[in-house]
Amino acid sequence: IQGGDDGVLTPTNPNPESHGERGSARVAPLVIGRTILYVQSRGAIVRDLAFTIQDDGYAGDDLSVLANHMFEGRQIVDWCYAQAPSSIVWCVRDDGVLLGLTYMREHEIWGWHQHTTDGFVESICSIPEGDEDAVYMAVRREVNGQTKRYIERIHTRKFSAVEEAFFVDCGLTYSGNPAQTISGLDHLEGKGVAILADGNVVAGKTVSGGAVTLDQPASKIHIGLPYTSHI
Repeated sequence: IQGGDDGVLTPTNPNPESHGERGSARVAPLVIGRTILYVQSRGAIVRDLAFTIQDDGYAGDDLSVLANHMFEGRQIVDWCYAQAPSSIVWCVRDDGVLLGLTYMREHEIWGWHQHTTDGFVESICSIPEGDEDAVYMAVRREVNGQTKRYIERIHTRKFSAVEEAFFVDCGLTYSGNPAQTISGLDHLEGKGVAILADGNVVAGKTVSGGAVTLDQPASKIHIGLPYTSHI
Protein backbone atom coordinates (compact mmCIF):
# COMPACT_ATOMS: atom_id res chain seq x y z
CA ILE A 1 0.00 0.00 0.00
CA GLN A 2 1.48 3.32 -1.08
CA GLY A 3 0.37 6.91 -0.61
CA GLY A 4 0.12 9.77 -3.05
CA ASP A 5 2.84 11.29 -5.21
CA ASP A 6 4.41 12.84 -2.11
CA GLY A 7 4.62 9.44 -0.41
CA VAL A 8 2.18 10.38 2.33
CA LEU A 9 -0.50 7.78 3.12
CA THR A 10 -3.92 9.16 4.06
CA PRO A 11 -7.40 7.59 4.36
CA THR A 12 -8.30 8.97 0.93
CA ASN A 13 -5.28 7.74 -1.10
CA PRO A 14 -4.31 4.22 0.03
CA ASN A 15 -3.37 3.23 -3.55
CA PRO A 16 -3.08 -0.55 -2.98
CA GLU A 17 -1.24 -2.76 -5.45
CA SER A 18 -1.97 -6.50 -5.63
CA HIS A 19 0.95 -8.95 -5.86
CA GLY A 20 -1.01 -12.21 -5.72
CA GLU A 21 -4.23 -13.79 -4.51
CA ARG A 22 -3.55 -17.13 -2.89
CA GLY A 23 -5.18 -16.41 0.46
CA SER A 24 -3.90 -16.95 3.97
CA ALA A 25 -4.95 -19.18 6.86
CA ARG A 26 -5.64 -17.79 10.33
CA VAL A 27 -2.15 -18.71 11.58
CA ALA A 28 -0.15 -15.49 12.03
CA PRO A 29 2.65 -15.15 9.43
CA LEU A 30 6.34 -15.26 10.40
CA VAL A 31 8.87 -12.60 9.41
CA ILE A 32 12.30 -14.11 8.69
CA GLY A 33 14.83 -11.50 7.60
CA ARG A 34 13.12 -9.72 4.69
CA THR A 35 10.89 -12.68 3.90
CA ILE A 36 7.41 -13.55 5.13
CA LEU A 37 6.31 -17.14 5.64
CA TYR A 38 2.58 -17.81 5.74
CA VAL A 39 0.19 -20.75 5.75
CA GLN A 40 -1.94 -20.68 2.63
CA SER A 41 -5.73 -20.70 2.85
CA ARG A 42 -7.05 -24.08 4.06
CA GLY A 43 -3.91 -24.65 6.11
CA ALA A 44 -2.09 -27.36 4.18
CA ILE A 45 0.50 -25.34 2.20
CA VAL A 46 3.36 -23.19 3.47
CA ARG A 47 4.60 -20.38 1.22
CA ASP A 48 7.18 -17.63 1.47
CA LEU A 49 6.88 -14.11 0.09
CA ALA A 50 9.68 -11.67 -0.69
CA PHE A 51 10.57 -8.91 -3.14
CA THR A 52 12.48 -10.14 -6.17
CA ILE A 53 14.27 -8.13 -8.85
CA GLN A 54 13.26 -10.63 -11.53
CA ASP A 55 9.54 -10.07 -10.87
CA ASP A 56 9.95 -6.41 -9.83
CA GLY A 57 7.48 -7.26 -7.10
CA TYR A 58 6.64 -9.76 -4.40
CA ALA A 59 6.73 -13.48 -5.20
CA GLY A 60 7.33 -16.72 -3.35
CA ASP A 61 7.47 -20.49 -3.47
CA ASP A 62 5.38 -23.38 -2.21
CA LEU A 63 7.71 -24.67 0.48
CA SER A 64 5.64 -27.79 1.18
CA VAL A 65 5.53 -29.12 -2.39
CA LEU A 66 8.38 -31.60 -1.83
CA ALA A 67 6.81 -32.98 1.36
CA ASN A 68 3.12 -33.18 0.44
CA HIS A 69 2.75 -36.48 2.32
CA MET A 70 3.19 -34.57 5.60
CA PHE A 71 0.19 -32.35 4.88
CA GLU A 72 -2.39 -34.61 3.23
CA GLY A 73 -5.68 -34.16 5.06
CA ARG A 74 -3.99 -32.03 7.74
CA GLN A 75 -3.59 -28.37 8.65
CA ILE A 76 -0.99 -26.28 10.47
CA VAL A 77 -2.58 -24.69 13.54
CA ASP A 78 0.41 -23.03 15.23
CA TRP A 79 4.06 -22.34 14.56
CA CYS A 80 7.15 -20.38 15.62
CA TYR A 81 10.62 -19.58 14.30
CA ALA A 82 13.88 -20.44 16.07
CA GLN A 83 16.63 -18.54 14.27
CA ALA A 84 19.59 -19.77 16.31
CA PRO A 85 21.28 -22.12 15.94
CA SER A 86 19.68 -23.92 12.99
CA SER A 87 17.05 -21.57 11.46
CA ILE A 88 14.06 -23.87 11.96
CA VAL A 89 10.36 -23.11 11.65
CA TRP A 90 8.51 -25.40 14.07
CA CYS A 91 4.93 -26.22 12.99
CA VAL A 92 2.12 -27.86 14.98
CA ARG A 93 -0.19 -30.01 12.87
CA ASP A 94 -3.87 -30.41 13.79
CA ASP A 95 -3.26 -34.05 14.83
CA GLY A 96 -0.63 -33.01 17.39
CA VAL A 97 2.38 -33.98 15.28
CA LEU A 98 5.33 -31.57 15.26
CA LEU A 99 6.89 -30.64 11.92
CA GLY A 100 10.12 -28.75 11.41
CA LEU A 101 11.20 -26.71 8.40
CA THR A 102 14.89 -25.88 8.15
CA TYR A 103 14.78 -22.64 6.14
CA MET A 104 17.70 -20.64 4.75
CA ARG A 105 16.41 -18.59 1.84
CA GLU A 106 19.73 -16.86 1.15
CA HIS A 107 21.18 -20.30 0.30
CA GLU A 108 17.98 -21.55 -1.36
CA ILE A 109 17.76 -24.32 1.22
CA TRP A 110 14.65 -25.69 2.87
CA GLY A 111 13.86 -29.15 4.18
CA TRP A 112 11.06 -30.71 6.22
CA HIS A 113 11.35 -33.11 9.14
CA GLN A 114 8.65 -34.77 11.25
CA HIS A 115 8.76 -35.28 15.03
CA THR A 116 6.28 -37.74 16.55
CA THR A 117 6.02 -38.17 20.31
CA ASP A 118 3.93 -40.25 22.71
CA GLY A 119 1.50 -37.37 23.06
CA PHE A 120 -0.25 -34.48 21.30
CA VAL A 121 1.48 -31.12 20.76
CA GLU A 122 -1.09 -28.33 21.25
CA SER A 123 0.87 -25.08 20.90
CA ILE A 124 4.42 -23.79 20.53
CA CYS A 125 6.56 -20.66 20.93
CA SER A 126 10.17 -19.56 20.66
CA ILE A 127 12.00 -17.46 23.28
CA PRO A 128 15.59 -16.13 23.03
CA GLU A 129 17.77 -17.68 25.76
CA GLY A 130 21.50 -17.01 25.72
CA ASP A 131 23.00 -17.88 22.33
CA GLU A 132 20.00 -19.98 21.22
CA ASP A 133 16.28 -19.56 20.60
CA ALA A 134 14.59 -21.96 23.01
CA VAL A 135 11.42 -23.68 21.78
CA TYR A 136 8.65 -24.41 24.29
CA MET A 137 5.62 -26.61 23.68
CA ALA A 138 2.37 -27.42 25.46
CA VAL A 139 2.02 -31.20 25.14
CA ARG A 140 -0.95 -33.36 26.10
CA ARG A 141 0.00 -36.85 27.23
CA GLU A 142 -1.83 -39.88 28.64
CA VAL A 143 0.02 -40.92 31.80
CA ASN A 144 -1.11 -43.75 34.08
CA GLY A 145 -4.64 -43.52 32.67
CA GLN A 146 -4.91 -39.76 33.16
CA THR A 147 -4.68 -36.83 30.74
CA LYS A 148 -1.76 -34.55 31.61
CA ARG A 149 -0.49 -31.36 30.02
CA TYR A 150 3.17 -30.42 30.30
CA ILE A 151 5.24 -27.43 29.24
CA GLU A 152 8.30 -28.93 27.57
CA ARG A 153 11.43 -27.35 26.13
CA ILE A 154 13.38 -28.68 23.17
CA HIS A 155 16.85 -29.41 24.53
CA THR A 156 19.97 -27.91 23.02
CA ARG A 157 21.84 -30.14 20.60
CA LYS A 158 25.16 -28.62 21.61
CA PHE A 159 27.21 -30.93 23.82
CA SER A 160 30.91 -31.75 24.09
CA ALA A 161 30.68 -35.19 25.75
CA VAL A 162 28.44 -38.19 25.17
CA GLU A 163 27.31 -38.01 28.81
CA GLU A 164 25.58 -34.70 27.99
CA ALA A 165 23.59 -36.07 25.02
CA PHE A 166 19.89 -35.52 25.79
CA PHE A 167 17.73 -37.36 23.24
CA VAL A 168 14.51 -38.27 25.03
CA ASP A 169 11.03 -36.75 25.17
CA CYS A 170 9.43 -35.36 28.34
CA GLY A 171 12.70 -36.08 30.13
CA LEU A 172 14.63 -34.98 33.20
CA THR A 173 18.34 -35.05 34.10
CA TYR A 174 20.01 -36.16 37.32
CA SER A 175 23.51 -34.81 37.98
CA GLY A 176 25.32 -35.46 41.27
CA ASN A 177 26.84 -38.20 43.37
CA PRO A 178 26.54 -41.72 41.94
CA ALA A 179 22.97 -42.96 42.42
CA GLN A 180 21.16 -46.14 41.44
CA THR A 181 17.51 -45.34 42.24
CA ILE A 182 16.23 -42.17 40.57
CA SER A 183 12.96 -40.67 41.84
CA GLY A 184 10.95 -37.58 40.87
CA LEU A 185 9.56 -39.23 37.73
CA ASP A 186 5.86 -39.11 38.64
CA HIS A 187 5.12 -37.38 35.33
CA LEU A 188 6.15 -40.62 33.57
CA GLU A 189 4.39 -43.08 35.87
CA GLY A 190 3.84 -46.44 34.17
CA LYS A 191 5.81 -45.48 31.07
CA GLY A 192 8.65 -47.45 29.55
CA VAL A 193 11.57 -45.02 29.44
CA ALA A 194 14.86 -44.51 27.63
CA ILE A 195 17.88 -43.86 29.86
CA LEU A 196 21.40 -42.58 29.23
CA ALA A 197 23.57 -43.14 32.31
CA ASP A 198 27.11 -41.74 32.15
CA GLY A 199 26.94 -42.09 28.37
CA ASN A 200 25.66 -45.69 28.44
CA VAL A 201 22.24 -46.75 27.18
CA VAL A 202 20.00 -48.45 29.75
CA ALA A 203 16.94 -50.19 28.28
CA GLY A 204 13.95 -52.10 29.58
CA LYS A 205 13.06 -49.83 32.52
CA THR A 206 9.53 -48.73 33.52
CA VAL A 207 8.67 -45.96 35.97
CA SER A 208 6.94 -47.32 39.07
CA GLY A 209 6.14 -45.26 42.13
CA GLY A 210 7.73 -42.27 40.39
CA ALA A 211 11.16 -43.94 40.24
CA VAL A 212 13.40 -46.34 38.33
CA THR A 213 16.31 -48.42 39.57
CA LEU A 214 19.42 -48.77 37.42
CA ASP A 215 21.59 -51.85 37.19
CA GLN A 216 24.51 -49.82 38.54
CA PRO A 217 25.01 -46.29 39.96
CA ALA A 218 25.70 -43.33 37.68
CA SER A 219 26.39 -39.62 38.11
CA LYS A 220 24.84 -38.13 34.93
CA ILE A 221 21.49 -39.64 34.01
CA HIS A 222 18.91 -38.60 31.39
CA ILE A 223 15.50 -40.30 31.63
CA GLY A 224 12.51 -39.78 29.35
CA LEU A 225 10.24 -41.23 26.68
CA PRO A 226 12.02 -43.02 23.82
CA TYR A 227 11.64 -42.25 20.13
CA THR A 228 13.01 -43.79 16.94
CA SER A 229 15.00 -41.71 14.43
CA HIS A 230 14.84 -42.30 10.66
CA ILE A 231 16.98 -40.70 7.97
